Amino acid sequence: MFNTRIALFLLVLCCPSILGYKPVIMMHGFSFDENHGTYHDYDNIIQWISEVHPGQKTVSLDIFNGEESMTALWKQLPKIIELVRNVTSSSEFDDGYHIIGHSQGGLLTRCVAESMPEHKIENLISMALLQLISGFRILLLKPLRSCYIPLLCKIHLVPLIFGIIL
Repeated sequence: MFNTRIALFLLVLCCPSILGYKPVIMMHGFSFDENHGTYHDYDNIIQWISEVHPGQKTVSLDIFNGEESMTALWKQLPKIIELVRNVTSSSEFDDGYHIIGHSQGGLLTRCVAESMPEHKIENLISMALLQLISGFRILLLKPLRSCYIPLLCKIHLVPLIFGIIL
């Protein structure tokens, strides 16, 4: 489960974009049990966002929770894309949104951004990411811990090592 320090850092990281109170979509990571790696992983962050930015839409994707997260990624991706399309079909998402993924959820949200040409993702934030080597390379090249790639959205890489944010 995430702590408030990570949530605070995460939201401060994309603060210039959040000033518009754009919706936030979150995807959990991999887990061997039902107590972690579920949409409940983001309950504290959702509560914090509602306190700091009342009225800002936040959605934690309720899909492939717990042991279901061990499903092959190529089977997960089409269903996650379908869920993201359903969630973002609301007019609240017309002006764009932020998407956050933790661990395997970071990889899956990046796959969603690359596989969904109609997306309106403004910021993709990947925490404790599987593409950590890329994260270190980008940290060295870009001091703001972000890079632009041909997705027309900003990607923030937030590597976590032993609970310490780099």
